[in-house]
Amino acid sequence: MNTYLKLIIGLILFNTVFAHADITLPRLFGNDMVLQRNQDIKIWGWADSKEKITISFLGEQYTTRANRKGIWEVVLPPQKAGGPFKLEVSGKNTIKLQNILIGDVWICSGQSNMYFRTAAAKNSYRDINNATNKNIRLFQIEKDAHYQPKKDITTGKWLECNPETVKSFSAVAYFFGRDLHKEIGVPIGLIHASWGGSGIQAWMDGATIKKFSDYTEEVNKIEKTPDYFDQLFSTYKKNGGSLLINKLFKKDPGFKDDGETLDLDFFSRTDWSKIQVPGYWEDLGVKDFNGSIWYRKRFELPETYADNDLILDLGWIDDYDFTFFNGKRIGSRTYKGSGRKYTISKDIVKTGENEILVCVYDLDWKGGFWGPRKSNLKIKDDKTFLNVDLQGLWDYKLGLDNKDFNTDGLNWNKQPTKRSTPTFLYNAMISPLTKYGIKGAIWYQGESNAGNANEYSKLLPAMIDGWRSKWNQANFPFLIVQLANYGPLADSPVESNWADQREAQFSTLKTPNTGLAVTIDIGNTMDIHPTNKQDVGHRLMLSSLKVAYNKNVVHSGPTYKSMEIIDNKIVIHFENTGSGLIAKDKFGYLKEFAIAGNDKKFVWAKAFVEGNKIIVFNEDVSNPVAVRYAWSDNPLEANLYNKEGLPAIPFRTDDWDDAKQALINNEQTLYNLKVDANLQDWDDSYFVKGLNEPWRLKNKDSTIFDYIITDKHFYFYFKTKDSTLTISDFKKELSVAEGDRVELFFSSKKDISNYYCAEINPKGEVLDYNAKHYRKFNDKWNFNSLQVSTLILDKEYIVEGRISLKELKSLGLVNEIYLGIFRADYLNKDKVNWYTKTIPDSKFPDFHISSAFEKISLK
Repeated sequence: MNTYLKLIIGLILFNTVFAHADITLPRLFGNDMVLQRNQDIKIWGWADSKEKITISFLGEQYTTRANRKGIWEVVLPPQKAGGPFKLEVSGKNTIKLQNILIGDVWICSGQSNMYFRTAAAKNSYRDINNATNKNIRLFQIEKDAHYQPKKDITTGKWLECNPETVKSFSAVAYFFGRDLHKEIGVPIGLIHASWGGSGIQAWMDGATIKKFSDYTEEVNKIEKTPDYFDQLFSTYKKNGGSLLINKLFKKDPGFKDDGETLDLDFFSRTDWSKIQVPGYWEDLGVKDFNGSIWYRKRFELPETYADNDLILDLGWIDDYDFTFFNGKRIGSRTYKGSGRKYTISKDIVKTGENEILVCVYDLDWKGGFWGPRKSNLKIKDDKTFLNVDLQGLWDYKLGLDNKDFNTDGLNWNKQPTKRSTPTFLYNAMISPLTKYGIKGAIWYQGESNAGNANEYSKLLPAMIDGWRSKWNQANFPFLIVQLANYGPLADSPVESNWADQREAQFSTLKTPNTGLAVTIDIGNTMDIHPTNKQDVGHRLMLSSLKVAYNKNVVHSGPTYKSMEIIDNKIVIHFENTGSGLIAKDKFGYLKEFAIAGNDKKFVWAKAFVEGNKIIVFNEDVSNPVAVRYAWSDNPLEANLYNKEGLPAIPFRTDDWDDAKQALINNEQTLYNLKVDANLQDWDDSYFVKGLNEPWRLKNKDSTIFDYIITDKHFYFYFKTKDSTLTISDFKKELSVAEGDRVELFFSSKKDISNYYCAEINPKGEVLDYNAKHYRKFNDKWNFNSLQVSTLILDKEYIVEGRISLKELKSLGLVNEIYLGIFRADYLNKDKVNWYTKTIPDSKFPDFHISSAFEKISLK
């Protein structure tokens, strides 16, 4: 065949394929949709190159042509709320859409508490039975992830709200939309896009998150790598998978080494006891035990079951499960917020007696079967109502006790997930929506980022700004659900990751047009997914009335404004008091207040309402300086409200950063070294070869360096004591192009050509020491347990970190530690100096620590 003939055939095939391509619309455009009122309405889609497109709507016609790539867009003028209407899109084919409403559209996003279904909400049968409302429309986007922004979503369609459609829809989103429709009387469209366990970084667009240095390199790589996640997972498997689980398989007496097979001798023994399922084992008689417990259930199955694949639904399990059916492993999950629903092949199902074995491994606190879902077994095809109820008494026996399972220094080789990979969820589930007009967004997320509140306080406002930019709606309302109370109760005032996270969420209110729904009183001690979603939705609705609709309503509970010290009491003043402050207690007592003096040691306080003020005191604290309220993971007894029934927002009047002290509260201090800003008694004779102008330490008399050695960790801490500075000064987002660099290094001798070091730059990044520097990097460097956090203040900053003593010992640093601080002008690389100090043998004992050591302090 000659070249000319091939060209003719190619042109014929090209025209055959593309000349009759249909006009297509994004999934968001369909029957029953809601379009945003009072703003331009964008309609877009795809067609043949240069194809003429005509849109007919409300008696008017609008025309355009597709560009060379086949993309077209028409902008319709703003419309008032109303409907139902019809819309027609025509070209070489015609698309007719019906039952369209114009009203307010809200994006509903976050993690599992947003994903939580209406059917699982408290007393939801009442709400579901009364859910029929043609003026509320629901759009469900299923989980999806991608390395680059997608042009369209892959799932979802608009549905009228009724008992059937609302059951599987987001409870928070529905209750918000239902209550909002009652208040404003216009059609409501709810677009739900969430993913359980997801981190905020996955919901951020690439341009925004790349502004944060911790993510820049990774996101640049993601955007260029279609199989990025596959590569991550391949590396994870290559490095041995979950090293914690692998070690568990080797240590737990019920497993063979590979975890796929069982040690039959362990199960053949008769030392089984009875336990109720569901339930936490601590509540059922197995006290103070963390580790693994094996559960066993034996039962009879008729022939009807034996010829079918089955579904085993175990509900929720805390934390890990490894589930076997008739000796074959059928599933495993490691997230306690995930339901355990596993398929059982009919090949292993037997007529007569069958056996389920579940190894439940609990990391800490409470373990076992938990949550509202009941355990059952049924035939997979769902064509029969046959159902084996698995609740009740199971056999159990102890497996591995965590006391015998040392994981210190273990590199867990954390399994990558799409739900926590930067930009992945935004690209697939949010980006395709950004041309569609909306009123605002509601957001229920933060549990997965608790533990890094400082970062979250920056990421959340940035994400909001990023979304607004992509939608080209500069200040659309953004409403946040603050984390609910959850977890063990605190016997005394404590530091709290969840309290810090709530503070980070509250601080986001500095971003214009944002609101907060406080849920500190409707959580669940045992369940990270509280079932009272009705109040969550209602409080979001109240916030929207103020933020989105500018209505004069009480939209928030009491909010801390200021404090004053009078005699030995602290007087707290509030905003958003509504009709007045109240204590929800029949005796009028306020609870969950703590007070501290200059020693920064918080104790429980007495508190009472006096008008629109709260008086806080403790007779043993004669000179109080700070108050905290509801400052714990689970402040269950918090009872300060306004008379409208909205709870006070948890707060603290101090700005102390006591994270270090919280870490070492339960550790025995062996050595404590504090030095002043002038580094007195430190040797500064070690200058960098080739640099003849040593740099003078900045004149900051307020700076103090603090090293603490306990029986578990080596802590290093740099901070300021300048009374004119506060923690809020440190938290300001200042330029990181300037600042000093600190290097912490350890050596068993004063030979600084052979040492182990961590370099922390002004961005708070821990860097490996490599050959580009003037010092040779020691190949033994492997401080896996090093944890560092940094706050920046212009050219000065705080560094706080810790490292496992066990790991230091493995490097041979036994009797002596040689500490170093490397101070440099970050803008002038020629000005450097070393400040060094040796901790002598007498002050630093061997790493074989025993309780006989007393507290050691340097005079």
